[in-house]
Amino acid sequence: MKKLYFFKSSLLTLLLSGFAFGQGTETFESQTALSSSYATGSFTGETGGIVWNYTNARNESTYPITNKGILFQASGNTLETTISNGIGKLSFDVRKAFTGGSNNRKIEVLVDNVVVYTSPTFGKAQTDATIHSFEVEINKSEAAVITFRNAGPQLTLDNISWTAAGIATEKPVVSPRTITGTYGVLLPDGAVTATNNPTFWTQTGILPLGITFDNGVFSGTPEQAGTFTAQVAATNQYGTSDPATITFEIAKANQTVDYNFEALVQNQGTTFSGLPSQTDQGLNIVYTSADNSIVSINGNSLSFDGIGSTTINATAVSNNNYNEFSTTFDVSVTDPNATYCFEETFDGLNGNNTSTAGSNKAWNGNSNFPTVVTVYQAGNAIRLGSSNNKGGITSKVLDQIAGNVIVSFDVKGWTAIEGSVNVTLGSETKNVVYTAKMADNFETQTVSFENVAAGSTLKLETSAKRAFIDNVKIQCSTAENSTTWDGTAWSNGTPNLTKEVILHATPTESFSAKKLTIERDMIIPAGITITVENEVVNQNDVTFRFRHGAYLIQKNNSAVNVGPAMFDRSSTPIYRLENLMWSSPVINQNIFEISPNTLTNRFARFLESTNDWTENVTATDNFKAGELISFRAPNNYNNYGEGDAQVFESSFRGQLFNGEVTIPVTKTSKGNNAVGNPYASPLSLDALIAANISVGVNSVYVWTHSKPIVNGAYQGSNWAIYNGTGWNDNSVTSQNIDIAQGFIVKVANAGNLVLNNAMRTSANGPVYYKEQKDRYWLSLSNNQGKINSSLIGYVNGSTNKFDQNFDAQPFDNNNEGLYSVLNNDLFVIQGRGDFNNEDSFDLTFNVKKAGTYQINLEKFEGVFENQNIYLVDKKLDKVFNLNELKSYSFDTKAGEINDRFSINYQNKTLSTNDLSKKGLVVYAQNKQITISSKESIKSIKLVDISGRQLQNIQNINIKNYVINLNVNPQVVVVVVENTNGTTESRKVILK
Repeated sequence: MKKLYFFKSSLLTLLLSGFAFGQGTETFESQTALSSSYATGSFTGETGGIVWNYTNARNESTYPITNKGILFQASGNTLETTISNGIGKLSFDVRKAFTGGSNNRKIEVLVDNVVVYTSPTFGKAQTDATIHSFEVEINKSEAAVITFRNAGPQLTLDNISWTAAGIATEKPVVSPRTITGTYGVLLPDGAVTATNNPTFWTQTGILPLGITFDNGVFSGTPEQAGTFTAQVAATNQYGTSDPATITFEIAKANQTVDYNFEALVQNQGTTFSGLPSQTDQGLNIVYTSADNSIVSINGNSLSFDGIGSTTINATAVSNNNYNEFSTTFDVSVTDPNATYCFEETFDGLNGNNTSTAGSNKAWNGNSNFPTVVTVYQAGNAIRLGSSNNKGGITSKVLDQIAGNVIVSFDVKGWTAIEGSVNVTLGSETKNVVYTAKMADNFETQTVSFENVAAGSTLKLETSAKRAFIDNVKIQCSTAENSTTWDGTAWSNGTPNLTKEVILHATPTESFSAKKLTIERDMIIPAGITITVENEVVNQNDVTFRFRHGAYLIQKNNSAVNVGPAMFDRSSTPIYRLENLMWSSPVINQNIFEISPNTLTNRFARFLESTNDWTENVTATDNFKAGELISFRAPNNYNNYGEGDAQVFESSFRGQLFNGEVTIPVTKTSKGNNAVGNPYASPLSLDALIAANISVGVNSVYVWTHSKPIVNGAYQGSNWAIYNGTGWNDNSVTSQNIDIAQGFIVKVANAGNLVLNNAMRTSANGPVYYKEQKDRYWLSLSNNQGKINSSLIGYVNGSTNKFDQNFDAQPFDNNNEGLYSVLNNDLFVIQGRGDFNNEDSFDLTFNVKKAGTYQINLEKFEGVFENQNIYLVDKKLDKVFNLNELKSYSFDTKAGEINDRFSINYQNKTLSTNDLSKKGLVVYAQNKQITISSKESIKSIKLVDISGRQLQNIQNINIKNYVINLNVNPQVVVVVVENTNGTTESRKVILK
């Protein structure tokens, strides 16, 4: 029943006067506006001066709390009034109305249109008459607009009461709190509470961008993710409170894409360019294929190259405000020219193949598959097997099918994979392994059978328990599925991976074939790529020659080729003393025959154990699969400065290498192992690195011979270096190794490096980067050109410590060049984790001659489109903006200088610690170390990198000192103790 209040006259007078100061009630007993229909309107409340306005509400119907009440129809309906003299504590009762839903009722309280309270959800399933009472501390001494807003389905509101705002007797106390939000989403609750009726608020500290503070409330939409701290103080007539800490935890938002990444099915030879290139937030999406032989990717365009199924991964990296976006979708490539002699689609069957309860009705077979064992209907598909038994289907007698045929079918497993599928056609059985599960799309499997006898049957059977099967097809005999090129047309339609191809003339465009037979002399021109599923046959030993830039890809690692092929290779122009590093795409190619005019003592192999070259090649040596051989240009070529450089041309002839190649790698020294591309097509470095996790490929070094030898010395570094951060040289835009190219891999562990056909690709470049990483390239140059390049990257997965997959040191520390420094070691590629503009690091450069040099900002990507890069010259005590300057010129003496330059991102002037480094200069030249200090030197110790002390010189007491050392080339740490008690160290390289 209602709470009835009886007062004596004096008490009633006091209470009524109290209402004038803000206290009151609303029990809805006196109003007559609310009826049995939902409406919008108003009524005069039972507390003097109060008018209530409501939207889409009615009377309590059969869901009362205490007699009369108000019932809201839906989320967003409101009851609102203005309390002119302030309000203290607000109390009210609510209950669930009607029967729909469970635990989904909720009400909000707003003060001056700002949410100050949201109730817990309530209301059990069906009818629930539980009454829920809530209180809200508001404590506002001025006029306040009070709004009750429904935040769910129907509910009843009753027994509203409020007290007057408290009367302050001392200064306020502000309550600290943590406010949570999400980047780009309106802050849901930013109210700050304080006692003793504040009349004025102040805020200091750092707020997220987009957030403002007014009269005790933070509001707005965060435009910055992260943790931020502010201080809030409140003032009344008695003084100002102590500041309270308000912490903001603004979470990164999830990236979204306004696109449905659904499964794609397209014919071989087609493309699809409808994929989005960016998320809705503007970050680039990178697409990768699980099998490039089936679907290859260029940007956001898919090329359907092979026949079968694979998975595409779409990823957009995270940044300061958004989480990483990642999703996958399936793609299937069908043969547009296939002719099927048998086909079963299981159309019209009941159930489904997406739930555990969707395939319980038995299937008894049909005319195509009259014999079935433990088979169930599964929604236009079938389920083979049960939780305890395997299942199978056997076809009718196939009188019309004979010869070489292809069986294809769609398959996926139960909630987990429960074995494989055995496919039997005639007398031969093949086992098919699949990866798709119940929640996935079907994957298409293809199986080839040769010499099938007419009158055979086809049987599909699970090896263990359950699997779903659909779209069983048999492609007609390949005796009718071959095509011959005569120079003008194909005899049986365009070739593909299901057709055998016979060449009688030189092809004019790229093509694919199941098997390739060459029966006439021909030369394949540059720009053509031939892709073959199985073997290449040159039975009659005719001329089958590939010009430089023409390629042949094979997919089946087990295919055995017959007869020879020939591959032409050309270098960029070189001089006599320059080296090439090649490998062979054919078997039994003699090494010396590649360059007959090269001196025989100028052929070499690289040894990991010594980290050096050895001239151990003999006249009878042939290239091994995946072997790198270094050799000097022909001895009759021009020296540098004595004529033009010349293109070196040679050819490889023999049977094609194909399939998996295993190369033992060691880690007894630095882990640098020589490797070569053994295939007649380019090799993907990304695929090589990803497939050899066991040995841990840190970096790949490719010799470019881009810097000539002058007076016996290379004019800069010739090594292009690649790892997970990218190439150290921004002019290299392909992640593929060309045919017959040798290279060095740095490994973390001894073991076997494996190459296989899955790493082969159809083009060597330019293959442009498909993603914009946060990175930039610096180079060192002089008036003779660029000496070397270094890459700095802030990429996902890296840290500012040494990272196996993202940091790379120079191949030879004796080379001239510019390097970044990490833990006193030099790097040409350095990944430094997520970008932070507080980051900084040192640079070291090494030059052989005194003179004028330049540090250049070659290229930048990602965050550095809008972030300046500052070069600190400690010698001049100045900072330069490389984004504006592009190139900074300076003069220097010869040697390795490791204390002059550093990089930062905030235009910071030199710190005291940085300035102190200018006080000690150490450099090495001709086995002589020169030390110069601004302080008088007390002692000098020389230590090698193993910690062994080389010299200890005491009682020096001068500022400049020279040490002569008769030692092998090595890294030496120079430790200088000054007479003022300070100690500094520098690392130098003795050559």
